[in-house]
Amino acid sequence: MKKLLFTSVTGLIFITTSSYSFANHPSPNVNEQAALTKPFTPKQVCKAAISTIFGKPTNIIKVKNSSDDIYHLSYVRPDDKKLWKFKCKLSGNNIIWTEEGYESDRWLGKGTVDSLVNFTINGKTLEITEIYSDNSTNKESFQLNKL
Repeated sequence: MKKLLFTSVTGLIFITTSSYSFANHPSPNVNEQAALTKPFTPKQVCKAAISTIFGKPTNIIKVKNSSDDIYHLSYVRPDDKKLWKFKCKLSGNNIIWTEEGYESDRWLGKGTVDSLVNFTINGKTLEITEIYSDNSTNKESFQLNKL
């Protein structure tokens, strides 16, 4: 009887522990030519991506671009007035982003990342998909006239 109880407890621990083992994704290539974004602009794609990743409305996100196809985004979080800043660029259909002031593996294209973010365009609808390390997804759709 004790052996049966021990086996059950061990099995329970194994099941519980194994459900939390996620593999990270390899970092995508960060230097590919950006996929076509028309009728959207790359700026709008980056804005929609930050909105999706952080769950913020697009109307609070401000975007500035530099000459090298890197977009600088920011928003002030309404509840505590904290300013958040990001950099974003497109590489193929991948959206590469990092918090301003950091050079993450995601931005540099090395190592592994906890999620991948990509975009697809169907007519006047832009879809942003974030794929997490357990293969679950977060998807948001944006209409051209709302960005």
